[in-house]
Amino acid sequence: MRRCKNTLIDERGTENMKKTVSILLIIVMTAALASCGRAADVTVVPTDTERIVEVSLEPENDTAEIPKAEEAPQTPEAEYTREYYAFSTTAADGLLSVDVAAQVRYPASLQMPVARVNAVGFTQEQASAYFNYLFAGEQPIVVVNHGAAKVTKQSLRDQIALYEQQIADGTTMTQSLLTEDETREEIERLEKQIPDAPDTVPPDVLSDGTMLPGVRMHDETPEELLELNVETDNKWLDIYTPVNPDEHAEGHFFYNRKDKDICYQSEETPLAQDTSIEGMNMTWDDAVAVCMEFLAVGGVNDMTVGQAFQLEADGNYAYRFRLVRTVAGVPLAVNREGTDYKGVNTPWRYEELIITVDDDGLLDVGWGSPVETKEIVNTAADVIPFSQAAEIFETMVTEVYEPSTVRYDGEKREAGVSVDEIVLSILRIRDVSTDERTGLYVPAWVFYGETTLNGRPNKKWEPRIVFAINAIDGSVINMELGY
Repeated sequence: MRRCKNTLIDERGTENMKKTVSILLIIVMTAALASCGRAADVTVVPTDTERIVEVSLEPENDTAEIPKAEEAPQTPEAEYTREYYAFSTTAADGLLSVDVAAQVRYPASLQMPVARVNAVGFTQEQASAYFNYLFAGEQPIVVVNHGAAKVTKQSLRDQIALYEQQIADGTTMTQSLLTEDETREEIERLEKQIPDAPDTVPPDVLSDGTMLPGVRMHDETPEELLELNVETDNKWLDIYTPVNPDEHAEGHFFYNRKDKDICYQSEETPLAQDTSIEGMNMTWDDAVAVCMEFLAVGGVNDMTVGQAFQLEADGNYAYRFRLVRTVAGVPLAVNREGTDYKGVNTPWRYEELIITVDDDGLLDVGWGSPVETKEIVNTAADVIPFSQAAEIFETMVTEVYEPSTVRYDGEKREAGVSVDEIVLSILRIRDVSTDERTGLYVPAWVFYGETTLNGRPNKKWEPRIVFAINAIDGSVINMELGY
């Protein structure tokens, strides 16, 4: 059977535009902004999350009653305003070009929720629940070395015999990609292993869903994990979570059903909301219900579909969903950006959950850096209007992107920024005043589009966040730093 790579992979490429903008550049704005609605605070570092909370709770933002996170409504009916925004400019002697032709979408009330959020791992309770859900009536075995052949004295002798035959046939390079000398060295290495190899394959260890101790190496330093890594002939589940939340390891969840010889590695075709895939028995509603049932097993009830795709391979079809958190019923922005951990002790990637569903149900899950909403501090905080956000963008976009016109070696190059969609949504920012994985969900004016270097796309995924403004205080959010 073919095994596909899990859907939760680093798609961010090797070329990563680094915003070498100082904090002063990020927060200093023209004095004229003070006359546009609520004045942006240009004197305080924007990562002071407690200040942001205080601003959101100013008298004009006060709400009569703040519900607990689990009690907040999940399906609000908000009236949305749409408008069109165009802007263009150049900088750096023409090397940087900025072009905006975008539809703008935001709640007519200009009110959005603010919440405290923490990074979390996967608990033993969740691991047991998913183990029982995915392997009901089956006996999964503990995976010791996934995909590796089980070594015995006889298997080593068989491999040596195969190498010797290849040497005799003169086919070592075509069969094993080894020269004859390299093959003889490999034979010597295998011969040394024979005395200590077992005579028979050790029996498999059946799992009862208990997470076992493990380690992850970070810069040659071991970090403790708890891991549930199990499989049957047609399923594989790997859940791991850090023992110490102050280290670099983060929680991840991988599941793959491998009962079909199908590998959906073809290009994803964007799928509009509420659109069923022609040729599938599984409707949109059915597929989303599979996702919601999966989440409910882990006690998660605050996620919704943020982005959907149609997959096709050899005449077979599947849905692929990117799910995002909701805060008081308002979904987070679709965010596929990476983060740079330089200057912080504890990394905190943006949460990512991708679920693939075919006609037989749950096919594939990739879930990284899970989070938990700890407290909704305001369900209806007033935000800066788009007119003010547009002024901030026009003032700061060249400051943010002009450094990209000079390569690391000093060579100059052309850089471009284009924007085709702007949404008032929610983004997670971290609190860098602590080493803990804590932060806020804040309203943000999110600018989607594309960046280019010498005419070539700088990032490979869509949608791409090219600029983001904290809609509470008007500060610019650096997506690569996470604040």
